[in-house]
Amino acid sequence: MKNTILAFVLLFLGGSAFAQGTIDLKTSPLRPVFQKNGSLLVEYGINPNVGVELGARSTFGSVTVEDIDFKRSGAVIYAAGHYYFKPDHGADNFSAGVYFRTRATKFGAENATEVNEDFNWNRTALGLIGGYKWVGQNNLIFELDLGIGRAINNKIDYVDKENSSLNTTEFSDLNLTALPGINIDLPGRIMVGYRFGGKRSA
Repeated sequence: MKNTILAFVLLFLGGSAFAQGTIDLKTSPLRPVFQKNGSLLVEYGINPNVGVELGARSTFGSVTVEDIDFKRSGAVIYAAGHYYFKPDHGADNFSAGVYFRTRATKFGAENATEVNEDFNWNRTALGLIGGYKWVGQNNLIFELDLGIGRAINNKIDYVDKENSSLNTTEFSDLNLTALPGINIDLPGRIMVGYRFGGKRSA
């Protein structure tokens, strides 16, 4: 009985703490226009100074490499922790933090002249991010972020290694992690969204 009461009290306190926070639902309005894919992110304001963010976006479309047209499909998972300096309405104004993002993309050759050139690209990066978030009186959000990081995993795996026309000894599995220039990660974001919860003062 004591354990049941304790569990109920903890659940109540946890629910109360969650209810007091803010939830920001955000997306990039430019990505569907220029890159033909969408993104959705959710940030939970644990307290006025700290926010935790999780999001995902699709990666699809076409790209041409050395006269071969590739159709791509995949997804990117993004997570970040933000610390907000002197927030006015909770989890807003200037911020700095850390981020993590990982992508998995499949490339299918559509007009290969010899044999299958399909490959998968997996990349994971860690880094620092900072920016500014405005919260309007109608709970609308506008956010600008810039970051810098490094890929800790960056590999290309060919689907058909034995029959690929590329040199299988050198190119069947490309580990790009050791190349310094290609592994610099520079995320930049323009986000709009809406805030649920919290109290926006006039």
